[in-house]
Amino acid sequence: MQKIKKPNELLPQIFKTIMMKKIYLFLLSLGIWGTNLFAQPVSDANGTTAEANNASTLTISGFSVPANNNRLLVVCTYNGLNATAPSVTFNGNAMTVAIQRQNSSGVVLGLHYIVLGSDVSATTGDIVATGSGIYRLGAASYHDVDQTTPTGGETSNIFSGSPTSNTLTVTSATNELVCDCIGATASGFTGFNVGANQTQVFQSALTPGGLPSAIAMSTEAGAASVDMSWTINGSGSFIGVHAGMGLKPVGGVVPVKWTYFKGQPANKSTQLFWQTASEQNNAGFEIHRSSDGRTWEKQAFIEGAGTTSKVQNYRWTDEQPLTGMNYYRLKQMDYDGRFEYSDVVGIQLLVDHAQLAVRPNPVQSGEVTLYFPETDFEEARLEIFNSIGSLVQTKRLVSNETTIQTSHLPKGIYWFSVRVNGRKMTEKVV
Repeated sequence: MQKIKKPNELLPQIFKTIMMKKIYLFLLSLGIWGTNLFAQPVSDANGTTAEANNASTLTISGFSVPANNNRLLVVCTYNGLNATAPSVTFNGNAMTVAIQRQNSSGVVLGLHYIVLGSDVSATTGDIVATGSGIYRLGAASYHDVDQTTPTGGETSNIFSGSPTSNTLTVTSATNELVCDCIGATASGFTGFNVGANQTQVFQSALTPGGLPSAIAMSTEAGAASVDMSWTINGSGSFIGVHAGMGLKPVGGVVPVKWTYFKGQPANKSTQLFWQTASEQNNAGFEIHRSSDGRTWEKQAFIEGAGTTSKVQNYRWTDEQPLTGMNYYRLKQMDYDGRFEYSDVVGIQLLVDHAQLAVRPNPVQSGEVTLYFPETDFEEARLEIFNSIGSLVQTKRLVSNETTIQTSHLPKGIYWFSVRVNGRKMTEKVV
């Protein structure tokens, strides 16, 4: 049999030092995070558009809403003469019409939205508008938006003839973010210029086909009222619609005001710690764990303090962390069903094989990985015994790190025993 190389023949000195320890937990990161009272909604700066000429369906494919808290997707639609107002979906889910306005020529402009909650990974899907006479479709996402009543102060106006600009006054409140969309069509139309105090989110192309048409979206910080102004460039007889609304910040009082969330090694386990400065309507915290930061499993639930202005300290111990990387997050849950996620803490579990180790233990997915220290051996053998001492499986081992299938074994307690170089090592496995 070919001699198996020792780790110190393969690894640099820093890893040799780590492997000398029985178990070494390396804290990858500490998440320290918080939520501000009355935080203004924020644009994700991902505005994009799609163009058509009198279409019945128009799609923005693979639109991505970044990971964040309290997300909102806003879509603007623009339909041509004598068209019907479209319906809009994202990932197959119907979007809500916030405002829709049709001028005397039959041009329809609409603002649609869908709340997407909080997540630590991006949400990607197709935006599909279905109707008649669809010319333009634009989309942008925002975060820190109230998920129950995300919009307010909806208003619109229409314009025609030869205007050089259009202004829409939107009634809003401090800490709202005003969002507007304008659309126009004319034979000599060349596009829009955004107002001095606004931030352009997107502007569509003038083509394809038919009379030149375009839509554009912008944002501006809210106040008692905000004037959303656009310069209309070009010549000809314009027809157009302008609509706007305020995006509302997450509720007036934040359910939980965070101080920190962090983790640390603790012998063979990992420990999580978090602190809140105040809580309102807080039912508690689900603790989620992941091996890749994408797929999460609930591990435990810790009750919250309900409503309190006093500092609260929490801790939880994972007695059976995964071998390799462990990612943790908290899902803070209100009594009314609202929730938000924390940042992510990552902790890596490295085993130096100082003795026989079987992971995960308890078994979770029908297989385990066993480790033992010897790397220079001619033969090693695994024996598995059940709780009454009967031998149920044997296996010849050629490596000191081996994956063993356990799905065929009934649930219960087993003893994994490895014999190598005249030595016997045993580990209890559940």
